[in-house]
Amino acid sequence: MSDDPTSTELFQALRGQRVEVVGGPRGTLTGRLISIESRTEKSGTGDATVEKFYLTLVAGLGAFRVIELTPALSVRPLEGNLQGQLDRYLELLSTTHSTGLRHLTLNALGQGQRELRVSYISEVPVWKSTYRIVFPRAENGKATMQGWAVVDNTVGADWDNVQLSLVAGAPQSFIQPLSQLLYSRRPEIPIATLVETTPQTHEAAEMNAPPAAEAPPHRGRFHAAL
Repeated sequence: MSDDPTSTELFQALRGQRVEVVGGPRGTLTGRLISIESRTEKSGTGDATVEKFYLTLVAGLGAFRVIELTPALSVRPLEGNLQGQLDRYLELLSTTHSTGLRHLTLNALGQGQRELRVSYISEVPVWKSTYRIVFPRAENGKATMQGWAVVDNTVGADWDNVQLSLVAGAPQSFIQPLSQLLYSRRPEIPIATLVETTPQTHEAAEMNAPPAAEAPPHRGRFHAAL
C-alpha cells in the first residue's frame, strides 16, 4: 500500500484473506474476501447519483455474499499473522512523521541468555581544525602552538560515554555497485566489401622489376564478323 492508503486500497490488500464482517443486514458473516467494487446508483428521484462500495465474500459451502460497505459495517481480519503485519505497517507509518527516527526489529537466533551489542554508523559533517600561536612575554621564551578540533553533533542525541576519534587527511575512497551485473562487449569488425579484387602493387616493386619484353608482331590474318 501507499503512504496514504484509502479504504479501497486497504480492502484490495486483504483480498483472499479470511475476515469477519459485523453490522450488516445479515448479522455476522465469516468468509474470504474476494473483491471490492464500486457502483454508481441514483439518489432519489432526480438525476443525482451516488457512488457505493460493495464487498464480495465467499462464506461457508462456497456461497457468495455481496455486502454494501457502510459506516456501520465492521471488517476484522481473522489471521493472527496478518494482524501483526498490519500493526507493524501502522508503526512504520507513524515513524515517517519524524525524519530523525528509525524503526528497527532485531531477531536473535539460538537459545539461552546472551549479551547483545548493537552498533550503527551515522553520517556527520566534516570536522574542522583551528590553530593559535601564543607568543611568550619574555624575550628568550618559546612560542606555543595550540590546536582545536571543531566537531558538530547532528545525530540527534547527546554524546554521553562516547569515544571519539578524529582522523586527519582526505583518504581516497569510491563507491562501486557490486550487486549490479556487468557484461563485456567485444568490438564488431565489419567485413570489407569495397576493396578491389586486383592485386596491389607498390611503387618500389615497379621500379626494381625488369622491363617487359615486347611481343613480336603477329603476321596472321584477322577476320572481323559483324
